[in-house]
Amino acid sequence: MASVNEQGAIVAWEEELYPCEHTLTINQEGSGKVGSKLAMHCSQCELSSNLWLCLTCGNLGCGRKNHDGSGGNGHALSHFEAHKTHSLAVKTGTITPDGGACKLIF
Repeated sequence: MASVNEQGAIVAWEEELYPCEHTLTINQEGSGKVGSKLAMHCSQCELSSNLWLCLTCGNLGCGRKNHDGSGGNGHALSHFEAHKTHSLAVKTGTITPDGGACKLIF
């Protein structure tokens, strides 16, 4: 069991999460459903990994190419560039079924 000092240090290092202004003002279009994870792929190509879901309209696009040539074709980014008001997307697999989010470390 942690001492009182250790418990205080742990609390001091815990991260407080605050909602982003984009999540508070998002205007979602329609109520489409995302299909099975096994059948998901980019809306513009057949890639099925590194997918990003637009939380405004439900578009599913692949991520950007990596410097080594791997990764996606940048279709999620091109969707944002074509629809500037669609400013909120999430990488699939980072939202848990209970609505929480997996922590990403960069």
